[in-house]
Amino acid sequence: MYLLKIFIQILIVGLFLYSKLLPNQAKLNPKYRSIFDFFNSIFFTHIQFPKNIHKTFFN
Repeated sequence: MYLLKIFIQILIVGLFLYSKLLPNQAKLNPKYRSIFDFFNSIFFTHIQFPKNIHKTFFN
């Protein structure tokens, strides 16, 4: 249970950083770019999924 709380807290911090760094992703140095790419791979699929459903049902 304790590890689950830590994992959720890391995801919350990652989502915050992802939202702040998304407009500036081209300017990131390689060290931070790899961290951003990791969180991008996690959050991008979850953010794009509702958009795809919205397009299929309302077009």
